[in-house]
Amino acid sequence: MNKKKGIKFMVIDKLDNWYLYKEMRQDIERGLLYLKNKDLFKMEPGDYGIDGENIYMKIFQYKPGSRKETLWEVHKRYIDIRYIIKGYELIGYPDVNTLKLEKEYDSQIDASFYSGKGDIITLREGCFVLLFPGEAHKDYYVEQNNGEEEYVKKAVIKVLF
Repeated sequence: MNKKKGIKFMVIDKLDNWYLYKEMRQDIERGLLYLKNKDLFKMEPGDYGIDGENIYMKIFQYKPGSRKETLWEVHKRYIDIRYIIKGYELIGYPDVNTLKLEKEYDSQIDASFYSGKGDIITLREGCFVLLFPGEAHKDYYVEQNNGEEEYVKKAVIKVLF
């Protein structure tokens, strides 16, 4: 994929506003409604099928730690809907055209990897970010402000583009 053709369309919002995106794509609406209608607090970390390879979800849970440096990832086949169930997470978001390719696209994981600098946003509990193919992103894991050993729990819905 030519990175110059990357889409620049990231959306950040509260899940309560899911209905604002129902005209965007039916499968995105379906993913947002899945998040809205499930008791995600009770669901264990792991993989969950929604509609075969078209829509599926992964739940992650981890203890906050210090900031971790990772490469930027860019998908070709899937839209990411990342939703914070508990806690908060920092998400990096750069202009993909300023990044340096480090690892070519791997179709098994639907990602190529880049290095470089970008901006960071805070994704808080009850909020989601919608990332389209061609948009670079990465997670930063941070310590919670209160210093307690709480956990962060997030869901990532993958929607076939």
